[in-house]
Amino acid sequence: VAGFGSNIEMIDASRYAGKQNLATVYGFTQKEWYLLSQKLTLIAGARIDKRTDFDLHLSPRLAMAYKHNAHWKFTASAGWGFKAPDFRHMYLNFYNAQIGYSLLGSATLGQELGKLQQQGLLQAGADISPYTNATGLKPETSFGMHVGAKYTSGKLVAEWGLFRNNISNLIDVYALPFTRTNSLPIYSYRNVGNVFTQ
Repeated sequence: VAGFGSNIEMIDASRYAGKQNLATVYGFTQKEWYLLSQKLTLIAGARIDKRTDFDLHLSPRLAMAYKHNAHWKFTASAGWGFKAPDFRHMYLNFYNAQIGYSLLGSATLGQELGKLQQQGLLQAGADISPYTNATGLKPETSFGMHVGAKYTSGKLVAEWGLFRNNISNLIDVYALPFTRTNSLPIYSYRNVGNVFTQ
């Protein structure tokens, strides 16, 4: 199996910083093999992504399944992942009028904080200087592994699994260390260096 495609996204809305465009091209391939009288299945694949604002990224993956008999099946997989920040992460400019909090995209954070400060809508003494020259978000990358087993007997089905995902530059929401004058928080997005789930 192989293929390619592209995504062209455009947005022009009051909640975002003007008209914005993002374009992504990608290609993928996958090959499947049956071995040991079809008891063992191997799958190897890869995907390559290129978005206009980020470097080319390759995400390979390898998986296997071994069906020992009519009852037992064992699986294992490992692969890399890639996730680029979207419009919301970069350009959102949202103010909740009912509750009063703000959610600002990372690419326009410094500019929007400057506007709020000029309008007198930030708490007194708020230091926005660390945010005025923010470089924006990096893509999120990950490496994940999984091993599992499945037992089937009549109506009984039992499954076990272990997994580990190491994530670099996780895109996460956070509260800024100061608030609006109404004492409610301002949120934005940032990269968290190294995170794992297991």
